[in-house]
Order: sequence, then C-alpha cells, then structure tokens
Amino acid sequence: MLLATSVVLDIPVVEALRSFTDGGHDLSIDALHVGDIIEGEFVVTIVQAKLRRKPGGAFPANDIQKVIHTVGVLFDPDPELPHARLQLLARVEEIRSLVRDGNLPVVRVVLCNNGERWTPDGDALIRDARLPDEQVTWEHVNHDVLVSMMQRPKSVDDELQMVGAAVVEEFDFCRVLLGKVRVDELARLVGTHGDRLLERNIRRYLGLRNNRVNQGIARTLRSKSKRRNFYFFNNGITVTCSKFRHNALQGGNYRVKLEHLQVINGGQTCRALAGHAHGR
Repeated sequence: MLLATSVVLDIPVVEALRSFTDGGHDLSIDALHVGDIIEGEFVVTIVQAKLRRKPGGAFPANDIQKVIHTVGVLFDPDPELPHARLQLLARVEEIRSLVRDGNLPVVRVVLCNNGERWTPDGDALIRDARLPDEQVTWEHVNHDVLVSMMQRPKSVDDELQMVGAAVVEEFDFCRVLLGKVRVDELARLVGTHGDRLLERNIRRYLGLRNNRVNQGIARTLRSKSKRRNFYFFNNGITVTCSKFRHNALQGGNYRVKLEHLQVINGGQTCRALAGHAHGR
C-alpha cells in the first residue's frame, strides 16, 4: 500500500506515508493527497486499497460505492462533516476551505488491489453516480501496473525538428534556444513519452481528461479559419534539458537533440495536442 501510493503519486515513500489515513472511520480512504493550487485548480488524489491473502478477484463494487459517497462528501463544503478520524477531518476541512475560496478540485481516484480491475457492475456504479468526467477520474492499479510504472525510464532523450529561424543565446553558463515547432511534432513527442515529459506537479494537475483549456485548443485546431493562427493564440511551451545540440552551421530548420528534457510550462497544451492528434 505504501509503495503503491509512492509510485502512483511519484513522491518519496516518506512523503507518501504522511498522506496515509487508513484506520477506523477513514471514509473509505487509505491515502489522501492534496496538490498545489495551479490556475485556480488543485488535484486531490484518493487512494483506496483492497488486498487479499490469495491474489486474484476483481476490485469490490461495494467499495466503489463507498468511495463515490466519499467524493460527494469531501468536495461539497455545505453538508456537515461526517464522523471520521481527527487527522482525516483536518484534511477534509483543508479541501473544503480551498473550495470555499473558489478553487476547483480535480479528483483522481486510484483503486488498488492485488487482483483484477472492477467488473461491469463497478462501471455501472461510476456511471450512475453522474460525477463529471472532466473533474473526476478513476484508475485501477495492481501489482502488474506498479511494476510497469516502476520500470519506466526516468529521463527522456529525444529530438525536435524546428521550423524556420531560431535564436540561440548563452548566459550564466546556460543556453537558450527560442524557435517554432510544428503541432504534429509536439504531438509525436507526447505520444512517445507520455507523462514522463511533464514536471511532477504539472503531471498531477493535468489529471483531467477534457477540461476547458483542452477543449478550446481542440476547437481552434479543428477550425480551418483559426488553425493557421494557432501560433498567436497559444503561449507556447517551455522545455528544460541538461544538454541540447544542433547544427549551428545551418541557417534554420534545426534538428535539435535534447537530453533529460522536461516540459515545465505548457503541459496542458502538450496534452491537448496529443489528444487532438489521436482523435480524443
């Protein structure tokens, strides 16, 4: 359980331990993590685990029902707080306080077990709860998923094909390259490396599948009249890397080799471009 929370949240084990709420009167929450506020939104990750002595079986549908009820309690600041442990109540009040201040919660529900995903009955419960898809996501994690997540390479090395002229400057023992990249090139990059491109806090924030910004970007790309001006509608992205190389003898259209690259600004744009490219 501790390992699963650490891996799912991409945080050290010590920090994962601080998110634990498991025990009596835990509102069907084994771990609760509240992320930073970014652009008026914050990610709350709820982890619920069901482990069996003998591995196998699907995640219980009745526990999904309990988590659905908990989501309704946590993020509505008006109802009276339920009976729960003091440690958990303090976190619930923290969440409700953020909601009262006008911040939008983005909820990531992670259901862990040492067996299979929940059955169609569980899907029906989630569907019938009518929780907004753009605000609440559901994930299943078991031992196979954990191993896969832990075996993924940590760093990303790749190339980017620039378009047209670019500016390269050096200062304070660093170099900066400013240039243009085609939309489909960024979509390829995200499609290849996924969330490993995104800085950890950004990755948590972008747990939402189809939020307002993503929908706006997709509409622009679908519009023949607006598509050509996409460069001017978007703030661009910022990528850091430990090293980049290009053929400085060229006049432009550089193919840039990057090592340990990470998107630190514009992750939302990257996600939206990849989703549009794959028809999502």
